[in-house]
Amino acid sequence: MSIPIETSYKMFHTPISRIFKGDPLAHFLWKKNITPVRFGLLTFAYSLLYAFVLPTLFGILPQALADWPTLVIVCVIAPILYGYYVWEPFTIQALFDGVSARVKTASYKQEQVSRLTRPLGMRTWLFLAVFLGILQCVTFIYNLLSQPASWQAHNWVMIAALMPLRFLAFYVIVFIVIRQLGTILGINRFMQILPVEVAPLHPDKAGGLRCLGYYVLTTAVMLGAVGLLFGMRIFRYQLGLESISFESSFELALYVMVLPLFLFTPIWRAHQLMVAEREKIMMEVASRFEQQYNTSVANIRAGALAQEQVDEISALQKLYEIAEKAPTWPLNTEILSQFSAAVILPVIMPLILDLVGGILRFALAFGQ
Repeated sequence: MSIPIETSYKMFHTPISRIFKGDPLAHFLWKKNITPVRFGLLTFAYSLLYAFVLPTLFGILPQALADWPTLVIVCVIAPILYGYYVWEPFTIQALFDGVSARVKTASYKQEQVSRLTRPLGMRTWLFLAVFLGILQCVTFIYNLLSQPASWQAHNWVMIAALMPLRFLAFYVIVFIVIRQLGTILGINRFMQILPVEVAPLHPDKAGGLRCLGYYVLTTAVMLGAVGLLFGMRIFRYQLGLESISFESSFELALYVMVLPLFLFTPIWRAHQLMVAEREKIMMEVASRFEQQYNTSVANIRAGALAQEQVDEISALQKLYEIAEKAPTWPLNTEILSQFSAAVILPVIMPLILDLVGGILRFALAFGQ
């Protein structure tokens, strides 16, 4: 049974308590009962105001619609990112609750967990988030004014209306990244210093740690939004609205390289424990099998073999085979496939559509 968030918040060492004390915006949204969906809808409404209402008032809606990938970024990707920012603390708390439930003893000291969660609540991240948010706004304004005129730089009202979205985007990105890194390091250390019970033959097929697999799947939401951002950049390149720079190529390559890290690093320690526990069970069964086998051979020679001994040998052999097939990762095919689809499809979607378009154009030309 999971611990209520209100209870977890009152415990100084819990991840949710650390996060809310280090991030006043996340704490404010929680206190005002603004859920991830509500926050996403609020930012979506503001995005519609910026992307459609203001361009209509200033007579630049056709230019905005021609740059539809940017509209997708503003009206779809940004609200998803903001909603994930609000949702993330609860997924982290659920992860720690799930792993804590598998601790063999409840007598561990809170100070042990406190050292692991302390980085999540450091005020340094708040100053860094605000600084980067302001810096990105200033840099973006400079780039808008120094480049050929676009619908986003039509006037100062358009520029000013974009700044809250721009600032908030980098503010939440800083906290999302810091929380992810802190959680990955913290949960692996948690499972290293505390006696977490792993059951390779658990019916959830994840050693009793399915919560780790679910957490990995939640990160796919954030990674999918980033992947969709790259996809929209590719669309802008295809429309001639943007050139593929070295910086963009490097960011895409970096995104592809870090995907395995987000998939495997949160569950690495669990994997080690599951492998070790499976090997332990197999060794115990093998030892018992060998002992019973030698006893049965001796009984055969003495002409006193009992059917019970044969049945036990057969049962031990089957048990060994079952243990040998036990999973060693707290993931299943469904979670793995959903994660892969969420992080890869948004990036390659422009290429797929371009390929399909090419096939259709070829088919039409061939038909004529």
